[in-house]
Amino acid sequence: MISTDMEGISGIVGFEQVMANGSHFQEARDYFTHDVNAAVQGCVDAGADEVLVTDNHAFQINLRYAELHPAAQLIVGGGIAHRRALVMEGLDESFDVALLVGYHAAAHYEGGIISHSYFLPAQFFELRINGVPVGETEIGAALAGAHGVPCGMISGDDVTIAEAVRFLPKIETVVVKWALDRYAARCLSLEKTGELIHDAAQRACERARAGEFEPWTFEPPLTLEIVCSNYGLANKLASVPGAEPTNRRVVAFQSDSYLKLYEALLTFCYVTVTGFEPAVG
Repeated sequence: MISTDMEGISGIVGFEQVMANGSHFQEARDYFTHDVNAAVQGCVDAGADEVLVTDNHAFQINLRYAELHPAAQLIVGGGIAHRRALVMEGLDESFDVALLVGYHAAAHYEGGIISHSYFLPAQFFELRINGVPVGETEIGAALAGAHGVPCGMISGDDVTIAEAVRFLPKIETVVVKWALDRYAARCLSLEKTGELIHDAAQRACERARAGEFEPWTFEPPLTLEIVCSNYGLANKLASVPGAEPTNRRVVAFQSDSYLKLYEALLTFCYVTVTGFEPAVG
């Protein structure tokens, strides 16, 4: 499984690249497809029998389908599609390993390119699971782990990678850029990041086959806490069935199932998105 996002892709530094109406979105799609295809080739060279790619970003129709690696299968969304497992859609216990390509920093991290905690414009300052502050990396890795599948690789900026190795110390990592500001970075060339992503994906698949990775997730009982940027948003989220306001800007949700907890997180995200403004994953 290759789970993808766009903010952590090679050369991506601003909203004009990751929004569908952005002035540089079309060329950014090329960068996105480049990084994903490099990971797919690495899996193939490691002997993978099947490679499933999920497009998780925004409306989930960002990868250039016509240029997708022929060995890959692709899950895309489109418009207002709902995918209950979103970042790990299609994953089950039959998979050997999950790879995270193009992941980004959370809002509470100390920096990172286009940092945010799950959907924009959700305005979540911090997400916590069982008291632990988490970003999309931790949430995605734990979702794979809930299916009994380990994560073997991640690519993104240096801040995102530094956070990932704190809870997944054995994971293969690829830094494609170093954050200078939320919207500026020192970037490697596409040729170089392609080589690094390919090699890391190949190593991850080979190591997974050798049993070097273990699934990682949060153990029940589970509590999701959402720290909102303002109390008005918290009031709105408190109306979701099962939600419990615990502070003027904090809403909590409890479950014994991580999969149910993840579905609740997506519901909270949907509640924050009004009108037809796209949510950026």
